[in-house]
Amino acid sequence: MTDFKMNLSMLARPDYRAPSAWSGHLAFSGWLVEEHRPSVLVELGTHWGLSFMAFCQAVMANGIDCRCFAVDTWQGDPHAGVYGEEVFSKVSSYRASRYAGFSELLRMRFEDALEYFEDGSVDLLHIDGMHTYDAVKHDFETWLPKLSERAVVLLHDTSVREREFGVWRYWAELREKYPSFEFTHSHGLGVVALREDTLQALTGLDEASVPFVRRLFYRLGEREEVDMEIARLNEALDHERGVRRALISMIGREPVMGSDEWSTLRRDIAHIGTTLRADLAHIRNVVLHAQEATINALMPPLLESDAPAASEPEDDPGALAVAIRHDEDNQQLAPIAAEDVDAAPTATTAAGQDDEGLGQSCAAVRDDANAEPAAAVQQDEESASVGAPPQKRKPRTHAGKKDSARNDRPNALPEDTEGQQEQAPKQPEGAPSGAP
Repeated sequence: MTDFKMNLSMLARPDYRAPSAWSGHLAFSGWLVEEHRPSVLVELGTHWGLSFMAFCQAVMANGIDCRCFAVDTWQGDPHAGVYGEEVFSKVSSYRASRYAGFSELLRMRFEDALEYFEDGSVDLLHIDGMHTYDAVKHDFETWLPKLSERAVVLLHDTSVREREFGVWRYWAELREKYPSFEFTHSHGLGVVALREDTLQALTGLDEASVPFVRRLFYRLGEREEVDMEIARLNEALDHERGVRRALISMIGREPVMGSDEWSTLRRDIAHIGTTLRADLAHIRNVVLHAQEATINALMPPLLESDAPAASEPEDDPGALAVAIRHDEDNQQLAPIAAEDVDAAPTATTAAGQDDEGLGQSCAAVRDDANAEPAAAVQQDEESASVGAPPQKRKPRTHAGKKDSARNDRPNALPEDTEGQQEQAPKQPEGAPSGAP
């Protein structure tokens, strides 16, 4: 059995969400803060602030007396790209609302922030700025005097070998000088301790325990990456619904459109639906694998910590099945049990019916718009010919058209129920016919 010391912070879910390549290491950040308990934490390169907010969350949850500092210009670089003021605004507002009592944002260059820290004061340093070999080496060496004797240093992107990334080269040099540990998932994360007796729970692991620890945090990180992707898809679904509502609203205001314009609108809507359904299918498969593997990796060590060592269970796709249910009311995605998967309607069928119904509704609106003005003119002419005053026109309503379009769907009542439909009480003209 592995002698790795686990804690509850590694299982905490992040409160802050943002796009980041660091999401796979959030579980480790919680474990590290609880285990190391730093007094001063400095992050060089924050961007959207996902890692920094995770550090702050763990500091608050464990009641640690720690000051946290994020150093960044929030203007971007060749590797992170150039971005606008909205990034800093989001990070700043969230920090101020949650962690203002013990954290601070230093909007400046890394070397400009050196003067604000005493030598030997920083217990945890996270380097995630420019990723070239020279830049990473410069960051480590210039901040080395500021590190305490018990300091731990994190270097992100140790596994990236493209676009002139050179963290992996400098990491190879540091491993020869200091006690270290490396996670290879999520672009790689190197952990360096300045002394042999620092962070022994990680850097002092025996060779047999290293694969287990890497696999454990990989599975926990995969869970967070899946959640981030699901959140992204929820935003995309919200956007797609907004596009549909905008198109339907536009159709109601401007019913006279050419056939080519109608075809373009329907094609755009169908393309959006197809793309989202494909993304959802992919995420469902990832969730199946990640959730099953996470349970297999976590449950034996947590529930049987005093039991004899057991061989790590192999991945069993049948151990756990999770499906994604689309909640139309809450516009969220939720896990359901495996036995409910077959009974649940597929996303493809539901989206297909929506596209078909929208196309039929559009055609009905166009026919109504073309036919009603002509009928009204003919009625006025007939009234004028017999000397009768022209009748007032009733406000236009598309309720009947929508009902006829809905009856064309596959879910419409069969013909043998026609008699039952005639016996049903009629709705007043102009009454809403139900949800579109």
